[in-house]
Amino acid sequence: MRPTREMPPATNRGHSKKSEPTTPNLTPNDDFDFDQQVVAQVDKGLWEAIFAGDFRLAVPCSRCGRWLTAGPSKRARCGAHCAAKAGENK
Repeated sequence: MRPTREMPPATNRGHSKKSEPTTPNLTPNDDFDFDQQVVAQVDKGLWEAIFAGDFRLAVPCSRCGRWLTAGPSKRARCGAHCAAKAGENK
């Protein structure tokens, strides 16, 4: 069994005081108001599609129908496996 190493003590690397958080302190009402503003900016049709299950960040493969999520596959509308098989048949 290997001996365990002790961690060196923490060192001050030139920071004289603790860093302040970058996000402002929001009350729950502020959070809710922000969420409402974001939701209001999105088209109602998109929300309906999301809740109906019609919205996907994928497209079906034109050969096998499997859902594709990789950018190049989505652009080609064909997955890597199907593209390789199609290349063999030519």
